[in-house]
Order: sequence, then structure tokens, then C-alpha cells
Amino acid sequence: MSQAKPACKANDECGDEPLVTAGPASRRQADEQARQRLDQLLLDGLNSGAPIVVDKRYWAVQKAKLKRRLSASKQAQGALGGHGQRRRPGGD
Repeated sequence: MSQAKPACKANDECGDEPLVTAGPASRRQADEQARQRLDQLLLDGLNSGAPIVVDKRYWAVQKAKLKRRLSASKQAQGALGGHGQRRRPGGD
């Protein structure tokens, strides 16, 4: 016969998985805090400086800047004997 498991109490661990006791109230509180954080980030962005026009010309300039950076990075890696790929920490 199998033995019955002991009853679990809130915030105790039962077997391998911890009991989760977060209820709807704590989820609502977390949602509200996340909403407040997002609102603050949006306001910070709006108040961060003069507005800019984001059109096709803006994206063309950004793309050209990124291409120059990528090219310079590849040249620097080539000068150092790199193969253009970063290695993961601990990887061979």
C-alpha cells in the first residue's frame, strides 16, 4: 500500500514543487505596479528632449550608421585574427 503524503501548509513545500499562494489580489497589485512603471517610462520618454521626425530618411541614416559600425567591427576582428563570431562564455 502507498503511504499518504502529509498535508501541505501555505508557503511550505510539498514534494518537489513549492506551493504558490499568490491570489487575484496580489496579481492585481502586480499589474497595477507594472502599469505605473510603464506610464512613468512613457512620460520619461516624452519629456526626454525635443521630438524628432522618424521617416524614411531617418531610417536610411540609421541603417548607414549601423553598416559603418558593423564594417568597422568586422575589420577590427579581422585585424585581431577573429572569425567574426563571438564565443559564448564557457564554450569551446
